[in-house]
Amino acid sequence: MSPSRWSRTAFAIALVFGSLPVASRLMLGDWEFQGAAGIACLCVAAGVYFKVLDRRSFRGVSDPAAMLDQANQLAAAGRSDRALGRLTEAIRQSPRFWQAFQYRGELHLLHDRPEDALRDFDQAIAIAPAEPHLYALRAQAHLVLGDDVASARDLEAAAGGGA
Repeated sequence: MSPSRWSRTAFAIALVFGSLPVASRLMLGDWEFQGAAGIACLCVAAGVYFKVLDRRSFRGVSDPAAMLDQANQLAAAGRSDRALGRLTEAIRQSPRFWQAFQYRGELHLLHDRPEDALRDFDQAIAIAPAEPHLYALRAQAHLVLGDDVASARDLEAAAGGGA
């Protein structure tokens, strides 16, 4: 459940508990439910907390993994430019997130920008040299650029399990 729903629920509960003593006084003629006011105040405090949490979640730093997922969804919907922007933002926020470099490189390869792809794969390999699939991807970029020797070297590294 989202923080805004929790906030609304807490305020509703506070209203119920806050109205119990008044309803008791009107209907029964006595101030029953002595702890109701304390519970209502506690629920108001919880509602305020969740309201603040909800507002901060939209202004705060996004999770790079969530940004990667959003970029994948944008790319699948044919919005590659927005996907590239989202990946660039993920890299800006978390420069050691090699998966963002990988996916951005793959998008560059798909859109016939092998030089950009090569730079991204180089960055991903510098961060995670033990990932063999990164070498296979970089081999594709080298192949598109016509560098058969570098492509073969990367394919050999991929087959060997990375550097």
